[in-house]
Amino acid sequence: MPPVKVCQKLLAASIVSASIAASSVCLAARPTIEIVNPRRRTDFASIQLAVTAAARSKAGVYLIEIRPGRYHESITVPKMAGQVLLDGMGKSPSSVWIGAGKGKRTLTVHAGNFLARNLTVDNTAGPTAGPQNAVYIDGRHQIFDHVVIKGWQDTLAIWNGCTSYFTHCQIWGSVDFIYSGGTALFSNCTILQRRDTGGVNCAPSTPKNVAYGFIFRHCLISKLPGVRAASSTLMRPWRAYGMAAYIDCTMDNHITEGGWSRWDGREHTCRALEFGSVTPAGKLINLSRRAPWVKRISAAQSRHYTLSHIFPHWNPPAMLKFLGR
Repeated sequence: MPPVKVCQKLLAASIVSASIAASSVCLAARPTIEIVNPRRRTDFASIQLAVTAAARSKAGVYLIEIRPGRYHESITVPKMAGQVLLDGMGKSPSSVWIGAGKGKRTLTVHAGNFLARNLTVDNTAGPTAGPQNAVYIDGRHQIFDHVVIKGWQDTLAIWNGCTSYFTHCQIWGSVDFIYSGGTALFSNCTILQRRDTGGVNCAPSTPKNVAYGFIFRHCLISKLPGVRAASSTLMRPWRAYGMAAYIDCTMDNHITEGGWSRWDGREHTCRALEFGSVTPAGKLINLSRRAPWVKRISAAQSRHYTLSHIFPHWNPPAMLKFLGR
């Protein structure tokens, strides 16, 4: 896409949403577009080098196009005035693989108005390494589109104050692998249990005064082959008011009949909601058998957990549309 058209679309997207207009900028006549390709001396040899250049640049929008390959990196995107877009240029997310091992976060994002697309972000520490982040985010207005995020325990950390939107992503893990106190909407994503003995999908620590924690809409709650039936649950509350909602999701048989896990009595104050869950064959799951502290909401109530309610001043799909995604 020609640079001028990219810039025009970013400007149009910023008009669509009040929050984007307030925080997304295009300061130059054209965005800065850089390429990461270790095979060419004229391009950046690593993703971190390109991100560091973006942090130092005064460009409003910094589009980083990453050529297919395996990138053994631990990447940090700092807070900055502009906007960083990481765009994998392969045919699928597996074409651009970013990996780091034990003791390292693979991708840390402090910046607002960040977008990642068509990538795989992998923490390779393994199943016995304990808590290890593949992705840690704490910025405002972050979008992940067709991104595969792989780890085991604590794969994806969505920290307090973070607002994020995940669409057509895969999140792999074993224990509490989506956690912390930020607000995130997962739309048409696959949440994948990979440990044969199962585990807990998410562990929110949503503050009491924050209305929305982790919202899963039209997601596939699935497993790898070999994961035992009735071995996993949807959530356990890390903090007293942790909030999670599963709306119109398809759930494989690794999810227990009770569906949700206790944690030191915090299940009595947490916010756990579920509606419209079905089996892979499309059969409605009997939610009356869920844990007694889980709120079974109605179809009308489920509409309060849509994008326009969760993010009333931010429209991520509009941003993706204007970017041609």
